[in-house]
Amino acid sequence: MTLVVIHTTPEQDYEAPRYAGPETLEELEAYLRGTGVNFVIRRPVAPDVAEGVLDEAQRVRACVLVVGLRRRSAVGKVLLGSIAQKIVLDAPIPVLAVPPALVEG
Repeated sequence: MTLVVIHTTPEQDYEAPRYAGPETLEELEAYLRGTGVNFVIRRPVAPDVAEGVLDEAQRVRACVLVVGLRRRSAVGKVLLGSIAQKIVLDAPIPVLAVPPALVEG
């Protein structure tokens, strides 16, 4: 089994601080190498991030998605929507949502 890390960004926001930059992905890659886990990192660009993740998951025939959550205000959720929420609601496979306390360390 192979872990597929999907890091999708909208093209216009590729360098936005909200999305992991090359250094963060390099750190992740180094960490994963140290675990002995088979992995691949995919970086598709899509107009809609959630759809990009779901499309890539389908392409690689994923059997489960793991999504890291982050803290957002109620207003932020209403105005901006939630990528994780869309993935959870639209995914045709099981989704594990990891709470912010575990994601943010």
